[in-house]
Amino acid sequence: MRRWAGSFGLLLLIGMSACQTPPSNTCKIATIGNLPILNSHGSPIVRATVNDHPVAFTVDTGAFNSTIDEYYADRLGVTYMPGWLTVSGFGGDTFANGGRVDKLGLGSATAYDLTFLLAGHSRRTIDGLPVIGWFGSEFLTASDVVVDMPDHVMQMLDMRQCGFPTPTWSGKTYRVSIRHDDPSSTKVGVTFSVNGKSVDGFVDTGASSTMISLAEARRAGVTMDMLQRDPQRRGFGIANRPFTIYRHRFDQLAVGDLVVSHPVLSVLDEDGQDLTVLGADFLIGHRIWITRGSAMYIQRAADIPADDPARSGRH
Repeated sequence: MRRWAGSFGLLLLIGMSACQTPPSNTCKIATIGNLPILNSHGSPIVRATVNDHPVAFTVDTGAFNSTIDEYYADRLGVTYMPGWLTVSGFGGDTFANGGRVDKLGLGSATAYDLTFLLAGHSRRTIDGLPVIGWFGSEFLTASDVVVDMPDHVMQMLDMRQCGFPTPTWSGKTYRVSIRHDDPSSTKVGVTFSVNGKSVDGFVDTGASSTMISLAEARRAGVTMDMLQRDPQRRGFGIANRPFTIYRHRFDQLAVGDLVVSHPVLSVLDEDGQDLTVLGADFLIGHRIWITRGSAMYIQRAADIPADDPARSGRH
């Protein structure tokens, strides 16, 4: 949920490998990255390497820039770049350095000479690996992205001449329109409904929960008195700006034709703050395929066939 006001980008990946054979001979799929997801709940965390050091990254489609915690920069051989850059996000602005990574391992592929934002204060580990930062949307949206939390795998796919949008999937799927409203942003916009009321937001795998604004909660029939009786927790935006999040049980969440009954969603406490996201809690029971076009595809975990390549261990 952060954006870096700079122009550094990621260079082309090399070392692509063959993916699953699609049903059409004209469809060509190359795997840019095939990364194990290490957790079952919360934002997806994937295994990678930085300059041959084993590490982990959070997958954050809501963040514009990919980031490495400055604490790890020297330890991983990241080269500092001159100057300071402004980082804008929920709650205000802050400043950070840029850093260059010589080599990034993505499972089945390797990228060279990449620039990351150096910011954050992560000290967590998973499976003995330090979680050193996140992969942002400017990195992820360069390809089709499949996030499959039920089967613990994320894929970055280069799709060419494929007549079917999800050629390696079978079983029932749901098509959802997505948009890229701001040409200067790579966030994935999506419209969903809460208690039958339409809301506009974006897909944010870096947000632990699906969140709507206080105004949208009121449109859905929820009063402040009702929220005051709900569980509450503190959250922090950029520059550690605090806010309150209410956890309320709604009647229905609909994403396209896919309906979830009685979901618990987060409500941001402040009027005028519009932070509406489809968050990582949605991924627990679903896998998503985000295309570079105007559609995202969703499949319930229960609808993934037993012989699916991800489910049968052939990814």
